[in-house]
Amino acid sequence: MPQATWRERRGPPRVGQFIPQIAKAANKKFGFTEPHILNYWPEIVGPDLAKSTSPAKLSRDSRQGHGGTLTVRVSGPLGLELQHMEPQIIDRINRYYGFLAVSHLRLVRGPQTARTANRRRKQQPRPLSQDAQKHLAESLSDIEDNKLREALKTMGEKVLRRHSPR
Repeated sequence: MPQATWRERRGPPRVGQFIPQIAKAANKKFGFTEPHILNYWPEIVGPDLAKSTSPAKLSRDSRQGHGGTLTVRVSGPLGLELQHMEPQIIDRINRYYGFLAVSHLRLVRGPQTARTANRRRKQQPRPLSQDAQKHLAESLSDIEDNKLREALKTMGEKVLRRHSPR
């Protein structure tokens, strides 16, 4: 009897398993070998600047050997102000990385991408039902330490929101 192939045993591959490889290739194409700057842009430049800006491409200058040019997409009238803030922004980026990763900014006017707009949209947590709140309060009533009780309450609310029907 012939042995079953891996396709017969496991079935077709899931599409989700290819997403990290595709994302890594796309990020590398735009110069982001480590996508930290994409993921932590609001923490690096601050929430006010992050609302109207997003990193678009990081180009390395092979002659310099260090520091590259970061292309930043700017929406709205913030471009002129960003030009004046360029030294501070470069300093924030380099402090975040811990080395001279960026030496110049290139500003490009344009709308924010869907990815950055969705990332910045803060989702409001769903309210818990009265029954869930009551059950959680009863289960935590025996805990005497106030800080521990509040921490467990916060964690319990998050768990209950995640597992409650929408």
